[in-house]
Formats: sequence, structure tokens, C-alpha cells
Amino acid sequence: MLLAAQAGAQSFDTSVDCASPRRFDGARKHLVSFQLENDLFAGTDSQYTNGVKLTWVSPNLANDFNDPLLPSWIRCSTERVRHVLEWFLPPSATARNIVVTLGQAMYTPNDRDLTTLDPKDRPYAGWAYLGFGYNVRRDPPSQRPDAADVSPVLDTVEIDIGIVGPHSYARQTQDFVHRVRGFPRFEGWNNQLKDEFGFQIVREQKFRPPSWPPQSAWQAQVIPHYGFSLGNIATHVNAGAEVRAGWRLPDDFGTSLIRPGGDNAAPRTVAPRGLVYYQHSFHLFVSVDGRAVANNIFLDGNTFAHSHAVKKRVFVGDIAYGWAYTWPPLGIVPSGKLAYAHYVQSREFEGEQRNHGFGSVTLSMEF
Repeated sequence: MLLAAQAGAQSFDTSVDCASPRRFDGARKHLVSFQLENDLFAGTDSQYTNGVKLTWVSPNLANDFNDPLLPSWIRCSTERVRHVLEWFLPPSATARNIVVTLGQAMYTPNDRDLTTLDPKDRPYAGWAYLGFGYNVRRDPPSQRPDAADVSPVLDTVEIDIGIVGPHSYARQTQDFVHRVRGFPRFEGWNNQLKDEFGFQIVREQKFRPPSWPPQSAWQAQVIPHYGFSLGNIATHVNAGAEVRAGWRLPDDFGTSLIRPGGDNAAPRTVAPRGLVYYQHSFHLFVSVDGRAVANNIFLDGNTFAHSHAVKKRVFVGDIAYGWAYTWPPLGIVPSGKLAYAHYVQSREFEGEQRNHGFGSVTLSMEF
């Protein structure tokens, strides 16, 4: 799909040469993060049972998303969706960056030994995807007399493409992990959703009001957000907020679970040595997110083929609490962030026996 996107982009008559040679700048750091979510942290092994995500976040980009700092295949893929981005992202920005994601998620019912469908429980499903995220940060002009009272804003658009079904290889991933750890395997994967191309476009906006008290190393902060998702994977509107308090709050937009638009390592306006995480800091946080859901393929089943489905709940949400620590470069160890969050999700479908919980670990480092 990437090669097709690049070839298609090059066939367009654009004013930008997206295939120009790449330029390297050692002063502008890239961020790489790995995120693992698993319900074993909550003592269960079902429902949303595992998610992994590997993410690359670009440094600040000069003027647009066709910065020569980026590899040509990313720039040309972005040209393919440039007009879509223009619909959703503001034309002006203080800074911007691009996020590229590889991820996999898996969903299973409660009864691991049942080889047939359980009509009262969710379908088996896997989802493997590639995501392109585009972040635009807007800071208040420093010359404004009320600049200290105006919130920085992060606008995000993420486009995910991938596959649901056997070729997501969620079954093989789970079988391998269970075999290594000595856990019993789930026996009903033959009933999983059928192969289906998955597409999702997500728009989200986050605000970061001034921390309180001002001019203090110990502060508290509220980061509201709202957005929507469109696609056969999920269609919903959502809103929520994160409250965090601690020592030297980082210049990002919070700590998020694995979801489109959740990569909050925002571009910085002024960064020592181009770093996002340039000092020791520690904070605690609590976050909430509510959604009104029109479709969810992992509950509604395949879009274009007959499959098992359950009756989803339209209004759902989750709450999380956890901690995050950041550090500056320490010898050969690059700067980075380590975070842990525990999530509790409301019941997503009729007949679900209880709220579902899982843990999330995120490690991010700058190179």
C-alpha cells in the first residue's frame, strides 16, 4: 500500500518535489516509543486483551509536512492525502511534526475453551495497521499581553490503514506469547472476523491551559480534548480531559492509551538541543474519555460479510490513572519518558459481565 501511495503521489502534478534527496540534521532529534497494553495487569485475559504499538515521531518540521528531513516515501505518502489534511488542520502553526505508527490489537471472548461461537460474547478479532499522524501546534504569540493566559493547542489528524481478520496475525501472536509463558491457548480463533481492509481517519484537538501555580516547579494542569473518528473500523465522537500534577510538568499534551490521535509528544516551540524531554520530571495523572459510538467493527462484526456480532452500547467511556517520569540525556542513554497507566473501561456491549481493565506501559526515547 505504501508503494502504491508513493507511485500515486508522484503521478500528481504538485508544486512540491516530495522525492528530493533527504537532508539530515543531527540537532533535530527523532522520538521512538514502544507501548504495550495488556489486561494481565488487571488479572484478566479476555475482551481487549492486548495491544502493541511502535511509533516514530519526527522532530519539528520547518514549514510544512514535506520537510527534506523526512524520508521521501513519507513525504510522497503525505502528498497523497495533502488535500484531506487541508480540510482538518489549520493553515498556520507554531510548529508541526509527523507520527508514523505500526500496531496490532486483539480481542477475545471470556471462555477460552469454547470452540464454537458464544452468541452472548464478543467476536474474536485482530487488527494490524499502519498509521500516519500529523500534529500542528499553535502557541499564543509572545508579544500578546495575555499570552500567559492563552492555551497552546495541538491539532491532530491520523489516518490508519490495515487489515482485520486472520491476516492481522493476532491469533499467531497470542498463541506464541501464551506458549512462551505457559498459558492455555484460546480455542475459538477459527471463528474470528473475516479478512477486511480497515480504514480510519481521526481528528482530535487538545488544549493545554496554563499550569497552576505559575512560576513553580510543582504544578497542576488540566488538558481537555475532543474529536471524532470516521471509518469502517470505528465511527464515533469523543471528549475528555487529563488532570496531572507533579514536579516540572513536561511540554507535551499528556499520556494516552493506544488509540489514534493518542501520540502526545507534541512539537516544541523552543527546545534545548531540539529535545522534547530535556530535564528530570515526575507527575501523577488521571484521565477520562467518553464516546458516542456509531460503529465499532470489533463488536458490530464485518462490514461487507456476514459475521458474529453483539449489540454494542452507544455511550461508553474509560478512566485511567498512573504516573510518568522523564529524564534528560544521561551519558550514552538518550532522553526519554517512561509512563504507566491503569485503565478501566465501561461495558461496551449488552451482556458484558463487568467493566474491563488493562494496564499500559510506554517507553519513549529521543535519538
